[in-house]
Amino acid sequence: MVTNPSEFLNKAIGTNVVIKLKTGTAYRGILVCIDANMNTVLEQSEEVVDGRVAKRFGDTYIRGSNIYYIGSPEGLM
Repeated sequence: MVTNPSEFLNKAIGTNVVIKLKTGTAYRGILVCIDANMNTVLEQSEEVVDGRVAKRFGDTYIRGSNIYYIGSPEGLM
């Protein structure tokens, strides 16, 4: 069981995650890395709009200041 956000993020590296931006756009993909400013890199990422895949990308860099939340794909979106 995950007890805090840092532990969740450390365990999430290498797994599928959903990143929702403050604009409402969501991305899902494999979390490659994350730094202290919440800047993230996803592999095999997809942009999701209204629950549907709008675009597919290879690698995606997301600036931490734009992130609203990071979660597991189950139950989100």
